Amino acid sequence: MVFRIVFFLSFLFSQNALAQDPYTINYTINEGFPSNTIYSANQDEKGFLWFTTDVGLVKFDSHKFELFNTDKGISDNEIFQMKTDFKGRTWLLTLSGKLSFIYKNKIYNENNSSLIKQVSGSGIAADFYEDKNHFIYITFRNSQITIINPKNEVAKQKITKNSLAGIWKYHNTICVITGEGIYNSATRKKIKPFEKQSFFKIHHTQ
Repeated sequence: MVFRIVFFLSFLFSQNALAQDPYTINYTINEGFPSNTIYSANQDEKGFLWFTTDVGLVKFDSHKFELFNTDKGISDNEIFQMKTDFKGRTWLLTLSGKLSFIYKNKIYNENNSSLIKQVSGSGIAADFYEDKNHFIYITFRNSQITIINPKNEVAKQKITKNSLAGIWKYHNTICVITGEGIYNSATRKKIKPFEKQSFFKIHHTQ
């Protein structure tokens, strides 16, 4: 299946003007986009659009596409998500579990960041969550949870042998979801079992 980037441009007219249909532009490989596979799209504070793809991270400035991949310091080309933390670091969650982040226009990886060395996992990086106290939780499909506190101190834990799909906080309890149920990360006990194996993708609203 071919994935297309579609930009909708809304035009404002005076009250006497006739209504117009939205104007759309489709971008594919033929128009310069480097891949037909897009996992997520984000807009930064400067208005630039960023796309995570199977060939790297793509930046669009409304004129051209710029590709950031392993040749430019990204840890893995297959990037599923990008998340920005309270310090302004934009984390890249990858297929291999080897993480990167971009901070002040510089790419950090295991070669130039001791923090990245500590937090990277050996399985798919599945989810990223930051709570109101600025503790960062990164889950990996191999059931590992990496926790980064505001001082960049790192802790790791395993909740279950099952593959982790996502993580969030509910009433001060860190919960993780697997195909078999929801677990309390502190007690490692199952809160909500599922009747049959299920698969999930978590979307955080903040």
